[in-house]
Amino acid sequence: MNKPTTNKLSRRKCIFYVSAAAVVTAVPVYIVRTSYPELKDWKGKFLTPQQAHIIMAACEVIIPGNTDENVRRKIAVNVDSYIYTLPDDLSSQLNLLFTVVEHFTFLDFHIKRFTRLTVEERESFLNSLKKSGTDLRLVYRTLRDLCMMGYYQMDVSWKEIGYPGPLVSKEKRERAEKYAVLVARQNEFPKSMIK
Repeated sequence: MNKPTTNKLSRRKCIFYVSAAAVVTAVPVYIVRTSYPELKDWKGKFLTPQQAHIIMAACEVIIPGNTDENVRRKIAVNVDSYIYTLPDDLSSQLNLLFTVVEHFTFLDFHIKRFTRLTVEERESFLNSLKKSGTDLRLVYRTLRDLCMMGYYQMDVSWKEIGYPGPLVSKEKRERAEKYAVLVARQNEFPKSMIK
């Protein structure tokens, strides 16, 4: 009787196949991660240039009529400043949010990432997140809230909501006399702390 021959995978072939699989996986990931347009002079405290592009692309849908790149960039700067102040556990969840928005466009049958979609395709994708019966609704709501929060910090938005601007000037102010009496003298405890 003839013994059945088994083709054993040699160690060299195994290393070759594993290396080839790693390259085939890594190259597209590298291309996707590095193929964003340059965002000159971006000095984000939290947001990467790619995440800033996601915010800017979302603003074209969420805040229609404000397609000016300078306005969208300022919104991204405002969002970055806000996220920077959040606790680390919350900000790390926002990294996940940006990944979902950028790469889960297949949920709306698109093969391109979010920042490569047309404005109409982005609107369709965000609407599908918004109408989702799952936690993906939270992704849309959080992205919308970030964009709106960044927009309403800008003076270009104040006229729309009837806000005349900051009511207090940026100049140094003196404390009103009625409040001055409540302040403890230097090197003394406030009266409320004295038992």
